[in-house]
Amino acid sequence: MTAIWLLIFLFGAAVGSFLNVCAWRIPQKEPFILGRSLCPQCKHPLGARDLIPLFSFICLQGRCRYCHEKISLRYPLVELISGFLFVAVVLVHGFSFLAVVNLVLVGILLTAALIDLEWLYVPNRLVFFGLICGTILSFRFGVPIGALVFGAFMGTVPMLAIYLVSRGGMGAGDVKLSGMIGVFLGWRLTALALFLSFLSGAVVGMGLVIIGKKGRKDAIPFVPFLAFGAVVASLWGIDIINWYLTFSGLK
Repeated sequence: MTAIWLLIFLFGAAVGSFLNVCAWRIPQKEPFILGRSLCPQCKHPLGARDLIPLFSFICLQGRCRYCHEKISLRYPLVELISGFLFVAVVLVHGFSFLAVVNLVLVGILLTAALIDLEWLYVPNRLVFFGLICGTILSFRFGVPIGALVFGAFMGTVPMLAIYLVSRGGMGAGDVKLSGMIGVFLGWRLTALALFLSFLSGAVVGMGLVIIGKKGRKDAIPFVPFLAFGAVVASLWGIDIINWYLTFSGLK
């Protein structure tokens, strides 16, 4: 069994390596499937031995083989996170179709979070790709069209209201991504995901202000918090909701 989990982790890390490429190329409207990977500094084409998730970074001691410039920690960190998320999804949902749905969602959210951190926006084509995937997978899972629409509604409307009231404090990409999350998760888990994203965003934002890293009016990318809330909801949302209903006496 240990070998199976190791393989799942390594596969997730390999997917994380691909998501790194997507997060770099999609905002620049470059093809992310075709074309060889290049060193960001010297633009030298990278060989297969340079692209082994995690191991290449360790073996090269965090430097490019060709120009010896430092490789950003972002690359192995994303591979590590992706690997652990793949293991977590399979642990929670087993080897099931639901696990596949959640793995697709994790990949899209991780890519969106990376782009928002770097470029402060979410590409429309990534959101549309997610909407198409979420709709197809949900239909395959037997989710009725009404539930899909209501899930998208639950994700979009609260964020749209904040977007309109804040006058730029919330990005349009955040609104669209929330609607996509609703298609994947349904209205209940989406409501939980939004709550967790606002809670985590508030905690981190206040922490950054307290330590002087951000000012009160500085923009903070919100997609990473949306991704966090959605991933937690997709993994343990039902348990969290049941615990809350039991704790509050509503169940």
